[in-house]
Amino acid sequence: MHNSFRTIIATATLFILNSAYINGANLTKEEIENLTNGYKERWYNRAVEIYNKNHPNNEWTHQYFTYKFPDDADFEAGNPPDKPMTSYEWMENAGVGFTKKLSIPSGPYSYSKELVKEWKKYGLRAGRFHIAPTAFLDKSDPTGYKLDKNKLKVLKDACQLFIDENIPVVISTGSYGYGYTNFNEDWEGSFNHIIDWWRQIAEYFKDTSYLLAFENFIEYHGFDRVPIERHFRVKVDNNESRYPKANYRRKNIDNYVREPAYNNLNAEIAKVFRVTNPKRIFIYKPRGVGRNNIGAITPWRWGSEIDPKLNPREAEFYWLISSGGGANTRVAYIQALRETNETKKKRLINYARYKSWGEIVDYHNITQLPVWISLMGIKTDKSVVNKKLDGVAPTDEEIISYLNWYMDSIQTLTFNPKTMKRDRIPNGFQQSWWLWHFGIEKPTWKTKTIYNWDVAKIRDTLGSHSFGGGLKPKYYPPKFLRSIIKRDGASVNHEFNSTIFYDAISDKEDNITFVKVSGPEWLRVLPDGTLKGVPTIEDIGVNKFEVGVVNYKGDIIKNSLEIEVSRYKNIEFIATDDSECQKYSKNRNLGDRKIIYLRRLNNKYAKLGFFKFKVDTNEEIKKATLRLFILGSKNNLNVYLVNSNDWNEKSITWSNRPLNVTKIATPFIEKRGYVDIDITPIVTQSGIYSFELETPHSDFKIYTKESNFPPKLIISTE
Repeated sequence: MHNSFRTIIATATLFILNSAYINGANLTKEEIENLTNGYKERWYNRAVEIYNKNHPNNEWTHQYFTYKFPDDADFEAGNPPDKPMTSYEWMENAGVGFTKKLSIPSGPYSYSKELVKEWKKYGLRAGRFHIAPTAFLDKSDPTGYKLDKNKLKVLKDACQLFIDENIPVVISTGSYGYGYTNFNEDWEGSFNHIIDWWRQIAEYFKDTSYLLAFENFIEYHGFDRVPIERHFRVKVDNNESRYPKANYRRKNIDNYVREPAYNNLNAEIAKVFRVTNPKRIFIYKPRGVGRNNIGAITPWRWGSEIDPKLNPREAEFYWLISSGGGANTRVAYIQALRETNETKKKRLINYARYKSWGEIVDYHNITQLPVWISLMGIKTDKSVVNKKLDGVAPTDEEIISYLNWYMDSIQTLTFNPKTMKRDRIPNGFQQSWWLWHFGIEKPTWKTKTIYNWDVAKIRDTLGSHSFGGGLKPKYYPPKFLRSIIKRDGASVNHEFNSTIFYDAISDKEDNITFVKVSGPEWLRVLPDGTLKGVPTIEDIGVNKFEVGVVNYKGDIIKNSLEIEVSRYKNIEFIATDDSECQKYSKNRNLGDRKIIYLRRLNNKYAKLGFFKFKVDTNEEIKKATLRLFILGSKNNLNVYLVNSNDWNEKSITWSNRPLNVTKIATPFIEKRGYVDIDITPIVTQSGIYSFELETPHSDFKIYTKESNFPPKLIISTE
């Protein structure tokens, strides 16, 4: 990566961990053992709290497990012979091609330098040793969990063959279950066995080239027959998404505390891994057989990687999120090839796209975090063929069409210059390891598969898409995401501070900078996209600017920026309490809902909404606005001041609601979305203010503080 202003974000508030992120050997054993306390305190405990609040009659009792290092643990950081590489650099090195599932220490392969070169010639771009933990256990060890150094050496020597050919290679496992752990009886012991396996791997390979990466490949396959599956699938839909504005349609993506038990395990694995390999690539697979459960991948990242305000272009990532299409050929695409109705054909292809990489692409759009897209094997189960393809298996031509569509899409179509939407994944690998095998003595491609596909044709198709097969990465100039960037929040004689960093995209990780082209003098545009300045009274109103984004080639793309400057400074206060009260359920409390429903009082199913705010300011209030996100329009809304604040969202019901209210406004709701209601005569100083909302005619829905669009009381001051 060549970004001149990229640095690792250092933040002392996150765990105590950034020093370990750079050099694990600087910390004591006790400090390292406590590294994941931040995750537990900030995310795990919060998850349990939310879950139990929503399930009072079925509380979750799973405890947080913390891995304790044994006395003989290695706390000395490794010293590989090459320089560390970030996740983007690692992917760039791999390019686009295909990987091969590998077996060690036993299996159908006998590895040699000549064999690896042969694979590389046909488009192999990465090797992947997908191994079972039990295969490396030392049978003479009485504990049953110590790894055999002789077997590890076989694995290390095989990895080195790929490294010598400059091919990235991955050690991957996730088949934890019977024979290795005993989740039926000993939960904590099972967790420790899994984490300790990774600790021993990290210690043994700590001096190996950075082309070697590790992958925690959990898909439940190892848990299918043990009770932990039920516990791992506990979800907390708490609506706490990192990117609510950009991702309001898919608010569960990147949920901080969505699946606590799964994140507990990954947090502890990350801890042991980073001790001796602080800058080695670690690949995380989203939980679930579908591979795209993005809601389960955030909290366990540590150091600068867990910063909720992370600036991707300023961080050097040493981990990857790996996701992709699934083991089966995407049946919907094959169905589309056979469909004559163009509308149905388009719908099937869109469905195949979403199931193959859609969610992970959307995630990458919003976060710009490193993502590795994978075609996870090419096979079609007979049961799937019989059920969804009327018993007619895909032909050679259909499979090749599918592969061309998939790989072209990943490399080109997922970046859409027409919509200027960043959905192009930086590089990625494609897997095809169910298709063929090599003979041990004479390496040859197996010619036929279960459905008699021509393996050589499929191999050549994959190889033609790899960078090594002649495909060159396309160059895209930088782009802005919208034609006009708009900002508010600027006020007279107060410093304005914002950014346009996330409003632009670039090809891969170009060294892009931002410039101001024209506009009022009060605003400065810094190279990293920061907007700074102090407007004056002459600047009140909409200020128009022209800004630009410049990449490493010197290409500049210009764009309009509008900043509205107001006379007064705005301070926002989020509702402290909000709740719905239902006439037909007079004693029911609904204080934990994300949406409040309003229904007219003369209806036997009448519903009211209550909102409470605490205003705290030492400045003179010039204006006060109640801002609500409302669904429903073309009618009036009645707003009342509640003359008693003696209520809270956890106990208020229709029966005990405050009755002493005064009507203060009757706004007409013209459209769905945010509605501003002027309540300046009411809010004149600091204090607690409560409001009741009622509809005289049609129904309304109002988002609560539990949602991504919380109620706000906005005051304007000098």
